[in-house]
Amino acid sequence: MKLLSCLVFLFFVSCSSAPKFSKPTGSGEKISGAVNIPASIDYKYVEAIPKKITSECTALNSKLSNSTKIHGKKMGVDFVQVKAVLPKGKGNRVHVDIINAVSSGNAFIGHNKSMTIHAYLYAGNTLVDDVELKRSSGGGFGAGFKSSCDVLERVTHKLGEDIATWVRRFY
Repeated sequence: MKLLSCLVFLFFVSCSSAPKFSKPTGSGEKISGAVNIPASIDYKYVEAIPKKITSECTALNSKLSNSTKIHGKKMGVDFVQVKAVLPKGKGNRVHVDIINAVSSGNAFIGHNKSMTIHAYLYAGNTLVDDVELKRSSGGGFGAGFKSSCDVLERVTHKLGEDIATWVRRFY
């Protein structure tokens, strides 16, 4: 019985809860049309990210962008993946930085993974809003059979959904 209740607990607390968005820090204006997003999201301070993450979990950067595009499509937001998003330019764009990533624990003692990002939404040269988002996961159901990178990819998947939800507020 104790094992069953532990499994149920792990299933329901697999990823931290969805963020609550506050009042826009920028213009808050409504946008329409495609939103450019980098095809690969960069680490803002790569030297602060543990080497085991940057060297072993090499797909995280593109998976964050891909997840944003996939969730955006479900929400009616047209994300276009581009090589780079410049801070100034034409059109709508999202600039995203991964500012922190943590990978402690393992499949045997329990995963403790998290990632924090900072995203900026621009309409032309105008900052519409910016947001800092964080998600964490203990691996969810079957965590003992998942690698550290698998659990971090799970976190990036939820962060992609969070970015799409946040941008959708301005459509």
